[in-house]
Amino acid sequence: MTAWFLERYPPANAVLLLAVAVVAHAFGHGGLAPSALSAFAGLWCFYLLVRIVDEHKDYEADLAAHPERVLQSGRVTLGRLRLVAVGALAVQAAVTLPAGKAASGWWLILLGWLCWAAQDFFTGGRLEGRPLLYPLAHVPLSGLACVWVAQLGAGESPVGFRAWRVFAFGTLLALAVDLARKLGSGGDRSYTRVLGAFRARALLAVVLSALAGAGAAVVQPGVWKALA
Repeated sequence: MTAWFLERYPPANAVLLLAVAVVAHAFGHGGLAPSALSAFAGLWCFYLLVRIVDEHKDYEADLAAHPERVLQSGRVTLGRLRLVAVGALAVQAAVTLPAGKAASGWWLILLGWLCWAAQDFFTGGRLEGRPLLYPLAHVPLSGLACVWVAQLGAGESPVGFRAWRVFAFGTLLALAVDLARKLGSGGDRSYTRVLGAFRARALLAVVLSALAGAGAAVVQPGVWKALA
């Protein structure tokens, strides 16, 4: 299981998720708070659940393309990963339910979108062969995750319409990470292959600029003061 985590959900993921959790939680709370750590635990477990769902969804394809992986070689089984997924859900529930109805509502919306995305939005697999449309349909999941974390920070006070800022931040961050990761990679999902090198890099630059603006809109004055 340790080998699977190192291969498919490495510790570097936690560093990024910790930063996202602190920013999104502070947005809802109005400043930094120790409860951001529990929000981070919930967010880390949510993306662990996403990874396990993807492992089930892509198992047959990865069996042919990556037989050397820990799961495909049989060192870890899908059944064991399902037990880990149950534990990840339990942590999310433990973090969310005490925060109130608003946080629970956003969590259920988030899980609903994950279930929808796991079925390729019931398009019959037609999204899978579209290297641009496929990520655009999936990155809103990260936006919803940031809204959920922001609501964890806000507690019983609904984040309301201002949540569009943290939603945009999460969505653009996910898109930037996906672009950077697949910019020059091989295979059918390489943005360089689909768009060409110049347009792919230009798109990444535009997304990073928009992300900087969204980040500035999310980080509250109280957060800057605390960090200083």
